[in-house]
Amino acid sequence: MTHLSTHCGVGGNHNGLGVFLDQLVAAGFKPWLKSVDAYGPLIDATRRGGVGVLRLSTAGQGTGFDFDVPNYHGDPAAVATTHWAATRAKLPPEFDKANVWLEVINEVDKNQAEFLGAFALYIARLANADGVKVLMFSFSSGEPEPEFWLHPNVLEYLRYCETNPDMAGVALHEYNYGHRPYAEVYPHHVGRFQWLYDACDRHGIARPRVAITEWGFSQDGVPTWDEGGDYARSCFGLYSRYAIDGAALWCLQAWHANVPNQANAFMKSMGPWMASVGPQSGDRNTPLDPAYFEPQQQQTLEQAIWEFGIANQTIDTNADAAIEKAIGRDGLFQIGDEKWMRHEGESYATQPAYDAATGEKRVYYARVPDWGNVQWTGEPGPTEPPIDPPPVTDPLRGITLGPLFHVPHVITSPFNAVRDYGLHEGIDIDIIGGPPNSQEPVRCAYDGVVERVATATGAYYNYVIVRHVAGAEAAEPGTVFKTWYAHNDALYVKVGQVVSRGEPLAELGGTGGNWGEHSHLNLQLPGRGLPGYVVADVIDPGPYYTTAIPVTKIDLLPYFLPRSGDAWMLQASWGPQEKTRVEHDAGTRTFRHIKNTNWERLHYDASTIYRSIDTSPGPDASGKDRYYSIADGTLPYSKWLMRYGKPGDWFERSPVVRFFYKDGCVPITAYTDHSWLNVVAIHKEYQFKLTGMVVRDVLELAWSQTRGGAPIERYWYAGGLVGWMNVGNGAHSAIASYTAGDNQPEV
Repeated sequence: MTHLSTHCGVGGNHNGLGVFLDQLVAAGFKPWLKSVDAYGPLIDATRRGGVGVLRLSTAGQGTGFDFDVPNYHGDPAAVATTHWAATRAKLPPEFDKANVWLEVINEVDKNQAEFLGAFALYIARLANADGVKVLMFSFSSGEPEPEFWLHPNVLEYLRYCETNPDMAGVALHEYNYGHRPYAEVYPHHVGRFQWLYDACDRHGIARPRVAITEWGFSQDGVPTWDEGGDYARSCFGLYSRYAIDGAALWCLQAWHANVPNQANAFMKSMGPWMASVGPQSGDRNTPLDPAYFEPQQQQTLEQAIWEFGIANQTIDTNADAAIEKAIGRDGLFQIGDEKWMRHEGESYATQPAYDAATGEKRVYYARVPDWGNVQWTGEPGPTEPPIDPPPVTDPLRGITLGPLFHVPHVITSPFNAVRDYGLHEGIDIDIIGGPPNSQEPVRCAYDGVVERVATATGAYYNYVIVRHVAGAEAAEPGTVFKTWYAHNDALYVKVGQVVSRGEPLAELGGTGGNWGEHSHLNLQLPGRGLPGYVVADVIDPGPYYTTAIPVTKIDLLPYFLPRSGDAWMLQASWGPQEKTRVEHDAGTRTFRHIKNTNWERLHYDASTIYRSIDTSPGPDASGKDRYYSIADGTLPYSKWLMRYGKPGDWFERSPVVRFFYKDGCVPITAYTDHSWLNVVAIHKEYQFKLTGMVVRDVLELAWSQTRGGAPIERYWYAGGLVGWMNVGNGAHSAIASYTAGDNQPEV
């Protein structure tokens, strides 16, 4: 139910906004509204069953932090973390996560595709983990160039939008830049979103949600409805046809000249007109305008390189590139900048050049990153034979996958084994000597992000797909590939979760079309894999897979993170039970161990697990309830345990401990506490005598005052805390039962 709407904010002229929204509702529209720094107008929209978009501006927030433009020169993940922390702190307390989207940045540099694509992905994950929906980019009208959407990092964000369509999308600005007729500005100013859709279509990505968060004529004036109504009607038809979320007329908020009053008058005519025509049918997948977006599937490689190289010049240069050296050796001169493109699943760097003496033009190119094989093409003729592409090498050569289990296991069925449906599209792996109904965790084979978690009616049944980017050890670093894990009894992860090699994804199972417990592993190389299998683009995982179990240090973090969405009950030796659960925010790398209404906050990075706050010490002698924090120096948390370790390791800690009363956060006392944490054992199975419960894959820790000293307390972790003991007085607790479907906080 696309409609034209208004751009609201602080001050200006919002008279009649409620009437405008009521007209839309009466006509069957779901109101859509954009506002900057002012949340009140969005309440007007959401109370009427509508949707809002909020942007926090640098000028409007006045904190000195740049909310509009991120630091392009920083690490995208670090910049996203800082940006999100600042943004989250300024969200109004009444922010409606279910019905209001956040426009994160504004009118950014179109030439920063590499940074912006990665930044968008990182900050979307952070915001989504907090339940906030985001719209990214918000380019100025007439931007970006079409090739921006083809950058691998940007495509990664668009794939994230595909898997999270109700949580992530794209914001764009489309202005007339005057009062010109629609035909003069289409599709380069208005309708420019089609280049985004074209990039998605070319790469097999579902078209994302798009909102035109600034729309209209110019920033300096709005015509009367008589002057601009025809243009508005044409835009309404275009946006409705492609199911654009909405278009926000600039602007009702305080602005120079008489713009708010002009926009207000335009709104008061636009509302009755839209009410008279009502909602128009539309589909995000409507074919693109054939006058501008012709199918390219029949192009030869040389034709694609020629058109791309001569027509487009937007990707940053690399002065040391092999292509530029080849041009220099041939005595030619460069035309414009080096740029990248994709053709039939391969990436190519291209550079136009010309011969000053003869006027001949060429486009030099190399398959990325095969810089040693630079070729060139002249303008291709209709009968000229195609250039043979450079030989394809194994882009994943050098990587190692697995192991899927930290117990002895073996490949039981190889790739290409004969099946009744054809050839085996992966490998089967099973543990050696396990029980008939093993609960052994299936572990991630390579660092990545969970792309799909599903239960299907077919042969795979419970399965997980993880998306990876090959590291520096690969023949082609940056290559995107996927691993599939099928036949699981239970699934432990969620879509969008960042996972590390060795982290539990699921429980080994026997579900789907198989004959006994095992794990089925696929290795998928999108656009470069083998045809003819039941899963597209697979290759043999066998050459990359290792069954070698880590014999030194293993990642201890998975023992603290949830293995499922269930809560569980801890039975205390002195009588009561506590409902326990774990909340994990992968985007900010924090998690909380929650016990009834109390909780303990922990953090992690690539090397260390930290603690910061514990609300469970109970009241002091006066009966006042307390909590404490621990910190190292000026850091807000303290090192608690090494992330990678093995039984027998000791970890030294000397945090500053500060106790507070919960009522008013009044400080009580502070001191430095020196102690050691010992990795006692990793148990394949552990039975708790108190409850009789048997738990698989359990990490046991002990806390002592000195290295090698007698333990003061012991802890058992398996997807969270499942056991505890005070060695001195014998008090202890142990897991008693799981409470599936009751993973809710106590209040």
